[in-house]
Amino acid sequence: MDEGRLDLSGEKKVAETLRSAGYEPAVSRFSRGTETAEASAREIGVHVSRIIKSMVVSADGKPVLVLLPGDRRADLKAISRFVGARKVRLADPEQVTKWTGFPVGAVPPVGHVRPLRVLLDEDIHVEGDIYPAAGEKNNAFKTTFQDLLEMTGGTVCRISREG
Repeated sequence: MDEGRLDLSGEKKVAETLRSAGYEPAVSRFSRGTETAEASAREIGVHVSRIIKSMVVSADGKPVLVLLPGDRRADLKAISRFVGARKVRLADPEQVTKWTGFPVGAVPPVGHVRPLRVLLDEDIHVEGDIYPAAGEKNNAFKTTFQDLLEMTGGTVCRISREG
C-alpha cells in the first residue's frame, strides 16, 4: 500500500468514526506535512495551544492515548502515577501503528484499530475550537473540548508540563 492510500484511508476512517458518533467532521487538509503542533498551528492560523497532540505511551506494555495542547509536553511520571503503571514510556513507531492503525504524526483521537484508554490533559482549552489530527500527516479536524471528551470517552487529568 502506498503512503497516499494509507493517508486517504486514515482520513476516511476518522470521518466515518465521527459521523457514526453523531459528529460532522470539519477536516482541514494542508499542502505539506504537519507532523508537529507548530506546523499545524501555522497552517490553520491559530495559537499552538489550540492544536491537540495525540501521543501513544506504553504503560506497563499497554497502550494509552494521551491528548494534550500543542504547547505542552507529556509528563510521563504523572501519567505513570495516574494510570498506576510502574513503567511508562513513549510507544515506538511500530507499536503506535499496531495499536492505533495510524503512523506517528497522524494519530487522531478516534478511529483506532482497537479501543484505547484515553487521557485528556486538563490544560486543553475548554472554550473555543481545538484541532486534533484527522488520520493523516497533513490534516486536522475542528472540534471542541466537550465534543473531544465525549467522542473519546477519556478522562481529564493533569498529565503535562510546560513545553
